[in-house]
Amino acid sequence: MPNSGKRSTRHSYEAKRRQILKSAGALSTIGAVGLAGCSGSGTSGNNSSGSNGNGDPVSLRMFMDAVKPNEINFNPWNGGTDDLHRSLVFDFAAGYDQQGEKWHNVLIDNWEWPSTIKEGETVQVHIYDDFTWHDGTPYKAKDFVGNLELFKFYEDPLWEYISKAEATGEKTAELTLSTRVNPLLAEDMLFGGTRWMYRDDLFKENLNALKDANSDAERQSAMNDLTQQRITGRQMLDQGLGCGPLKYKASDATRLILEVYEDYSNPHITADDFEFDQVVMLPIDTPEKRWQRLTNKEADVSQNASITSKQVEQLDDNGNDWIDWIVQQRHTGRAITWNTRRKPFDNRRVRWALAHAINRELMVKGEAYGEFMLEAADVPCGMSNFLTDKWLGDRKGDYLKFGKTGNKDEASKLLKEEGFTKSGKWWKRPNGKVFQVNVKSPPYFSGRSQAFKQTLESFGVRVKIYNEESTTYEGQSVPNREYDALHYWQGQVPPLPTVGYRTNMISEAGITAWPNNWDDSRSEHEYKIEVPPIGEPNGKLSTVDVNQVITDLSRATTEDEQRPLLQKVAWVYNWNQDKTYDVVRNQAAPYTTDDWKWPQPSGDRGLSKDEYGVDQNPNMRIGNPQFWPIRVGYPKYKG
Repeated sequence: MPNSGKRSTRHSYEAKRRQILKSAGALSTIGAVGLAGCSGSGTSGNNSSGSNGNGDPVSLRMFMDAVKPNEINFNPWNGGTDDLHRSLVFDFAAGYDQQGEKWHNVLIDNWEWPSTIKEGETVQVHIYDDFTWHDGTPYKAKDFVGNLELFKFYEDPLWEYISKAEATGEKTAELTLSTRVNPLLAEDMLFGGTRWMYRDDLFKENLNALKDANSDAERQSAMNDLTQQRITGRQMLDQGLGCGPLKYKASDATRLILEVYEDYSNPHITADDFEFDQVVMLPIDTPEKRWQRLTNKEADVSQNASITSKQVEQLDDNGNDWIDWIVQQRHTGRAITWNTRRKPFDNRRVRWALAHAINRELMVKGEAYGEFMLEAADVPCGMSNFLTDKWLGDRKGDYLKFGKTGNKDEASKLLKEEGFTKSGKWWKRPNGKVFQVNVKSPPYFSGRSQAFKQTLESFGVRVKIYNEESTTYEGQSVPNREYDALHYWQGQVPPLPTVGYRTNMISEAGITAWPNNWDDSRSEHEYKIEVPPIGEPNGKLSTVDVNQVITDLSRATTEDEQRPLLQKVAWVYNWNQDKTYDVVRNQAAPYTTDDWKWPQPSGDRGLSKDEYGVDQNPNMRIGNPQFWPIRVGYPKYKG
């Protein structure tokens, strides 16, 4: 249910959206950050936060992507340059507090589900009355509906569950259900992380051109017209293109300045509640450089900064008490993904052997982030440790575990049964050649690659690392299947693991080519596999349609309905091991406290989980501290 605030009576599609925008000459407006957010570099300006007594504006400083701020294309449908500023210029409908299991409203004032959730029933959405665009024009239901209709052309998965969206009033919209659906899943697809960037009087012609297109070529042309038009910061300001708490003010080669939108209002605050005048965004992209700038007092808060255990110890040794952080329970992580097109990785028992050979605790040490944020995967089944406890429950022992430090005896047994031999240091394949894994490695996975090499070579499997730039890795090696193995993101999107499974097993199926009869030359596939019963890895096989299981899961409305479906898809992932999930990662987001007061987490800064805790103030826990505290009037200035 929505949390309406003090003054009021409330992603999977990103992979497809990224593909479409790349084909149109642009990157995803959201997804590119998740994939390449650790691979760039840049320089920053230096602007002091707080007033210096001379009437200077009070500035909150944070980071953006490594681009030249004065070269940004502010067209919200073009992702070719920076993206992080859009999370301040454009607003969210609501944010989900996973631990509190409630939504916190922003653009949306309220919404109402029908008493019976089935095809033809409608969801009523109410937009906050005082919400406006940056020129004071009211934000209307037709803007909200247009945003949804435009997302339909990016194959937003919400449209698997709704058949129509229409404005029923100036501030009310109605969504018609096309099927039974879990309400929380639909809410997450509708509100979870979506920024509302469609203004009807500016983009209506683009939307109509897409609707009227009669061929793929016409649709591509219309998409190009939308994504490739250039909008400067000044033009965006003149057009009133923006509905978030900050609007464009100025930019140069080293910084982007956003100022508070004077008429901003959401169900919790108005612009009068902000104790800063502007946000200065500095183009620094690598986590290491962000951490350095933060400790040098050149920024106040950072998304995606690198915090290692050693850095935490150095802070304590130096008596630094003005940097703190929250740890966001995001249940994401990393996996080794095997190219099952290639021998011997097409052999499941060989993949099991490699999964047994990998020391997951060593893989944790290969991450660029602090070990206090990380865990070795307990049951490599596509869900993080706390989710496996919830959904697998008493059946957890029926799944293949492989061991957090590996099981070399079992790995050796499996390889020998598959005709591999070992004399001296290296295992040899049945054809007599040394068993070698060629792994592609971009800069942001360099530590993982070294840990992977160490753990497998200590067992006797040779690893050759091919270091590549991120653009080559993401633009050539991955799409062209030029690898034996890859490091890849293994994620689940809250609040339900459904979206994560659809991403990892359906949208990204081509990475490992796991389904039966996979053919790279085909555009359509059946996501089917022969699988034994849960807990019987060598049992009788029967066909499982993974896509259908995930679809059924999305329509299940109770945990009793969801549990057996989640257990089935988790078993497919766990038994097949086309992806060997090894590291569970939480996100630590640092912020400074010398000039600013933030919503206080319940835990203290420290290296152990019982010290830092994850039960933090929801206004810090939702999304990221660069964006969500602002929606409730934080941080407060101490000057």
